Amino acid sequence: MGYTIRMETSPSGAVNHPSNLRAGTSRTAGSAQAQAAAHAQTQAQTQAPADAAKVFDVEAAFRARNPGLARLLPPGTFALLRAVLHERLINWGIRRYGDGDALTFCRNVLNHLDIRVELERGDRLLECPRPVVCANHPSGGIEGLVLIAEILKAHGRLSLPANELLGMIPALAPLIVPIDRYRGNRSVARRYADAFAADPPVLVFPAGRTARIRAGRLREYPWAKSFVTSARRHDRVVLPVWVSGRNSALFYGIHRVRRALGVSLNVEMLLLVDELLRRRGDVVTVRFGAPRPARDLVGSEAALHRADRRAAFALQREVEQFGRSRANT
Repeated sequence: MGYTIRMETSPSGAVNHPSNLRAGTSRTAGSAQAQAAAHAQTQAQTQAPADAAKVFDVEAAFRARNPGLARLLPPGTFALLRAVLHERLINWGIRRYGDGDALTFCRNVLNHLDIRVELERGDRLLECPRPVVCANHPSGGIEGLVLIAEILKAHGRLSLPANELLGMIPALAPLIVPIDRYRGNRSVARRYADAFAADPPVLVFPAGRTARIRAGRLREYPWAKSFVTSARRHDRVVLPVWVSGRNSALFYGIHRVRRALGVSLNVEMLLLVDELLRRRGDVVTVRFGAPRPARDLVGSEAALHRADRRAAFALQREVEQFGRSRANT
């Protein structure tokens, strides 16, 4: 693996500490041949025996989360889902990379996909105390891996409120604060509050879902205000961040068609593993905004719930502006 060094400067022009220099995968003249060989090796290694232990089991997960619907599905549905969701490939990746720590896991997956990361104002993450990192959600996978790696490099610890399925990956399980948006309960709320009360950084994707194309532009779903409320209650610092990326035309096309037909089932999400693999060789840009205490976002308003909602809206617009300004440079 080669390294790409990007020197970041502070507003005064001083070069940041060497710990802020980021590594990325370089490309050589023989990269096409190397990638082809790696792909062939991956294909061979993913042909695991049928009785190999599964970490990620599509059918078991589906039956546990929605047993009523599972009983109604026609024969062959789970075989199709296993193929579409690349169950065998995911289990191969977990077996190969998932037993170490989270930072090593993320680095290995990003290197496997030949992803190079470019940070803008990464010093803000390093210097920010007890940050709540709130990020856009453009593609569903890469931004999580990248931000987990960067936060762990800067702070060594992290809490990530996320879908409980991510906890199936042994390396990520210690970080995950399981959230099931379809089955909320008091224990879920307590785990979420405890993450904000503790000292480790918290990473949140307040939209809760990957962005979609609307009115000709990639747009986030409205950000939930809960991260502002929790950050304010526990006197934390909010750090907004924008991550580059987008999914394929097929992903957005399926979304448009199902919406036009009035289908509520989020069919395009079945393509997220394909979308992750499609990002092979990408350069991912991460732009950090200015950190600020959460209490300063809402001031002294009496109706704090409305103030929190306005603060979440303002932070979402700020992050979206990062992306627009990037596109215009």
